[in-house]
Amino acid sequence: MSKAKLHGQIPAPDAVLTVLGEAPGARVVDHDCRKPAGTRGSYEYGLDYGLVLIRRGGYWREVNGRGAYLGPTDAFFERPLVEQRFEHHGDSGDRCTSLWLSESAAAALAGDGFVPDEPIMTTPAIDLRHRELVVALRRGIDRFEFDERLVELVGAVAERAAPGRFTARRSTTRASHRRVVQEAREAIIADPAGADFGDLARALGHTRFHVSRVFARVTGMTLSQFRNRVRVATALEHLADGHENLAILSADLGFVDQSHLSRVVRGTTGERLTVLRYRLGDQSRVMPVLQGARDVARARGASVPG
Repeated sequence: MSKAKLHGQIPAPDAVLTVLGEAPGARVVDHDCRKPAGTRGSYEYGLDYGLVLIRRGGYWREVNGRGAYLGPTDAFFERPLVEQRFEHHGDSGDRCTSLWLSESAAAALAGDGFVPDEPIMTTPAIDLRHRELVVALRRGIDRFEFDERLVELVGAVAERAAPGRFTARRSTTRASHRRVVQEAREAIIADPAGADFGDLARALGHTRFHVSRVFARVTGMTLSQFRNRVRVATALEHLADGHENLAILSADLGFVDQSHLSRVVRGTTGERLTVLRYRLGDQSRVMPVLQGARDVARARGASVPG
């Protein structure tokens, strides 16, 4: 994660900005504002689209002469050349997640380029999805999961602002939904490491939000969960074939690093990756490594099962 100095293209000298994740046309920033109480900004505007979700504290936001006090149950979109002004009332500052979006990304994620200027009250489901995105980015996730989490969050907020935005005029036939699911499965199974969410949605002729929502409703799991199931099954097969270099295996399957592979494997199977390597691999070669780890733990006074 890196530091930033701009909110979109607007300088933010009184804030600590940490870039949590980036993809073409999108950047997710942890915006920790340190402005003192009573600070009243001037009207300013950006040149980008954005979505801001407040996590802690609050402030007064005024757009085109109309204002509202916003807090952790609120979100708002930003549009190019739309003026806004902020006034901070609390001494403890505030913290937000700011999404910078290009015009094409805003259209793809929010359904079209028109987003409301008025604040949007979130739901508990949106609040949870928002925090899950932040935590996942801090831990480290791959591009496909980042794209899907971003689509679900931005799409849910846009749908909250304008119900039916993604579902109006959409076919709801079972045959259409089955086609979406089967073609998505085929694309992921064919190349689980290199699958691209945006390319997949374009090939299916639907928005990313629609593909993600339909897949989850029909299968009971997200696209990322299905992709991880495929990648974990492939990893187990490689381990059973004697593949021992976990770093190379992680890269071959499109994981961020070995720890990312380990988290996904344990979350999927309930077992540690090193234990599975022992159970499925050449035990005569793996066992000394595990025994060495046990010896180190015992030397430190830890209780280690035999």
